[in-house]
Amino acid sequence: MALNDNLFHSTVTIERHAASGVDDRGNLTSDWTSNQADVKCRIISNGTAEDRDGRNTIVESITIYFDDTVNVKANDRIKEGTKYYEISGVNSRTDAKGELCYTIIDCLYRE
Repeated sequence: MALNDNLFHSTVTIERHAASGVDDRGNLTSDWTSNQADVKCRIISNGTAEDRDGRNTIVESITIYFDDTVNVKANDRIKEGTKYYEISGVNSRTDAKGELCYTIIDCLYRE
């Protein structure tokens, strides 16, 4: 049974690292490419904190809910407009029959 997506008001792009060629030294290079575009979701901010690790940066913790059709890995990233979210965790939830219901992603946004 899929998650009710009536509250999925946001749309994001899921980007994945892909090999893009070879540099001048013969090393493989990679770039971000769109894995899934216009994916409906629910984005919830969990609050912000200051990154005191030698930088003057604000870090926002975000939870994103997707339906059962999303294809996302922990090493992907989420793009919403001009913002890029770093994925810190991917959790797939199943129903009592073991069928995939929805996916929850924990992300960080650094200003």
